[in-house]
Amino acid sequence: MKNKLAIMLCLLAFNSEANFLDTVRGYSEKFLGSDLTTKIFGEGESEFALPAIPTVTANAKSTDSYNREKEENKFKQEDLERYNAAFLEEAFTLVRGAQINGDELAKWMNVMNQGANREGVYRALVLDDTYRGLENYDKETKEELAIFVINYFGKYLDRKTTKDTLLQTNFYMLKRVVVEKTLEIVDALYMKDKEDFYKWYAVFSADMAKDYRVRFTSKVRQNTSAKKHYEWAKQVPSQFVKSEVILKLHLLMNSINGA
Repeated sequence: MKNKLAIMLCLLAFNSEANFLDTVRGYSEKFLGSDLTTKIFGEGESEFALPAIPTVTANAKSTDSYNREKEENKFKQEDLERYNAAFLEEAFTLVRGAQINGDELAKWMNVMNQGANREGVYRALVLDDTYRGLENYDKETKEELAIFVINYFGKYLDRKTTKDTLLQTNFYMLKRVVVEKTLEIVDALYMKDKEDFYKWYAVFSADMAKDYRVRFTSKVRQNTSAKKHYEWAKQVPSQFVKSEVILKLHLLMNSINGA
């Protein structure tokens, strides 16, 4: 019965007018579920528009944003430690281009168990002597990445920059600056209206999945549904959302620049 219904809906998907198709899609989601409906009809229009980008005047290196944010832990301790360990391993690889060793992992896990959050750990990684050394290394920013940053700044941060400026910027410095400016915006959105924070993340994540799907290996990151990303963001601590933004940006910039 379910297979017959799916075949019938496939035929309707190819032959229906737009308004009727929306109705059919609704019935499909009700009886077949959203995953199968997406396979039949493709992704629907995003339910979210990108929120207005706020004006930011705060210092990007300030620790106020993550010091004042105290959220209830939604996970069992053993699960939280597992998620944090995975974050640390990926952060070291994507941010520094080197795997974290056992001693470093134990040190940073202890720091996080004492109350440090993901944003704070990330800032420590990009402001220490090791990362400063990478910024002094002669690592060029390629034209493809410069174009990505120009488009990203314009749409998601409401900022302007030039290709000439970016091409003259050290690759590691550019990654740090892009993420710093992004954290300024998402923190301002969170403090102003959490719904805007979730919607920004949902649109950003869906767009990155649509445009750069092959660069992601995680099925969650490959998901092109803004609604799915929105629902996930509302279910986890905001630090998990921010860390996904951080990791996605480093992953994409590494991949685009051939790092």
